[in-house]
Amino acid sequence: VEVVDGAVDAAEEFTVGRFAQLLRDEGHSAEIVAAVLPAANAPGRAARLLRELVDTGDSVKPLVAALVRIQRILPDDAPASYDAALLTEPAEVALREQLEALPDGLPDAPLAELVQRTAPLVDAAQRFFDDILVNADDAAVRASRQGLLASVLAVAPSDIDWKALDVALG
Repeated sequence: VEVVDGAVDAAEEFTVGRFAQLLRDEGHSAEIVAAVLPAANAPGRAARLLRELVDTGDSVKPLVAALVRIQRILPDDAPASYDAALLTEPAEVALREQLEALPDGLPDAPLAELVQRTAPLVDAAQRFFDDILVNADDAAVRASRQGLLASVLAVAPSDIDWKALDVALG
């Protein structure tokens, strides 16, 4: 069977749109639905994420705030790698140590576990933002700081739109 160009994309767009409408019809706000739509290519995962977001309530707000702040600071192409030798300020060291203490596989963990395990990281990120100028004049230091923040972002599920979730949480 020959498929015309764009047919698969159109079918996916239609299916995702119908899935989003179903979630809204179930009583979920458009904003919270938008937050899980990046996972809509796996509807079971998207539904699980939605349920977990509803269940975690306000406890997810500090994590969301930190992740959104990181997203706003970072250039789109910032790699999730850093030179630890260039991160010598106490707030940088604290954030790096909290990041490195996290277990592997955290992006796939239930959101309640993610929130609980990243609480010290979120606190360290706040201190980092208070004490550190991310975009330092020295290019190597700036790249390491951005890489550290990109590494923090990498521990969060990539199939949640954190900015949309921030809007949904008000």
